[in-house]
Amino acid sequence: MQINFKFQQNDPIIQAHLTGTEIGEVETWQESDGYDFEWHPGHPTGYPLYIRPYGCTVGQNLPKFDTKNHTAGDYTNITDLPNGQLLRRDLDNNDQNEILALIAGEWDKLATLARRMWEGERVGDGKSVLELWGEEEYAKDSGQHDEQISRDQLRRILGLKW
Repeated sequence: MQINFKFQQNDPIIQAHLTGTEIGEVETWQESDGYDFEWHPGHPTGYPLYIRPYGCTVGQNLPKFDTKNHTAGDYTNITDLPNGQLLRRDLDNNDQNEILALIAGEWDKLATLARRMWEGERVGDGKSVLELWGEEEYAKDSGQHDEQISRDQLRRILGLKW
């Protein structure tokens, strides 16, 4: 499951993970609708934030920047981002420059946002991404709990065809 958001003052993800003071300190907000930032579980090592161009449906190898143990100086060109060639291909120069300006100018806020998202820390109104993810997973729940499996799952495990 992915959670997409924009680095905009009124975005619910921003409001849940940055304090009012931190939001007030941001000097550059995302203006483009050509891309979204994305959080999805699975690779928390560097507290990554992913970037998904509008209309992009790939499920893997999205451009990203790691905010843990990195600085804005590590990402001065769009191709410095892992899989940044996708952004070069799918975004115009204005969108690419905006992403680089956000990274350069708002690194502290982006790194704080990413850390809080990955650690499930909510400091403002709204739900944390981990709460949203949990709700989504719960909605898909088959009703089985405590390591229960269905008869169909048992049949597949045992190789039985009924």
